[in-house]
Amino acid sequence: MLVRIIAVVSLIGFGSVEFLHAQLKDKHSSTLKELAKERGKADTLEIELKGTRADHDAVILDKSNLEMSLYDEKRKLLEARRRLAALENAAK
Repeated sequence: MLVRIIAVVSLIGFGSVEFLHAQLKDKHSSTLKELAKERGKADTLEIELKGTRADHDAVILDKSNLEMSLYDEKRKLLEARRRLAALENAAK
């Protein structure tokens, strides 16, 4: 049985693809890796998963954790940009 779930996840940059890859279950990693290579530095990444309902439930839970992790990473990135701008202004 094939169940198709498309998860659209915003990416900060190509490094985020590796972050996503590390967070998802190993059995789904090859799908994500292939899409990452195909899409490159994409703004969004579509993930197609094959498996049982339990597999998908586990991935959906991972996706929720991932969204929180990505939110934290974006927050850190914005803070780093703010500090960099402050340093650049102070150097002028």
